Amino acid sequence: MNANGNLATTFVMTENTTFSATFVGDYRSAPAAVSQKHLTRARVTTIPLGWFKKVGSIAVYHAGAIPRFAFTVAPSRPNGCIDVVAQRLSGGVWKTVAAATCFHLEGDSASIVGVFGFSKPGKMRIAAAVPSDWKTYAGASVWQYYSFI
Repeated sequence: MNANGNLATTFVMTENTTFSATFVGDYRSAPAAVSQKHLTRARVTTIPLGWFKKVGSIAVYHAGAIPRFAFTVAPSRPNGCIDVVAQRLSGGVWKTVAAATCFHLEGDSASIVGVFGFSKPGKMRIAAAVPSDWKTYAGASVWQYYSFI
């Protein structure tokens, strides 16, 4: 607490959190209480699996391979769902080639997803999202780029 009576601290939120402060009062000030709810966003991560090499952050697979991706959600949502979309670059435009809702999250809040039927040479990307729940706002992963050679 500083000389002005202000308190500053750092707290890493992992789910929606209500902060409360109470002052019991003293000879100069009356008692007071305040609380404020802060909402957090779910964090979704994507990790490519089974690639044969990486070029920067792009996972490269052999043509004909079935790329797999591990998705995790934090805070934990055991037995929850993720929505996944895969896109292919065609004529300079990203086009959705596969989309699925409610891939099951295991007890560790993770799911492994394989992308079938789109393994010709070319550039692809995949992302996942989760809806809001009582712990957090909805969240989405960044695009994970991958390609076939």
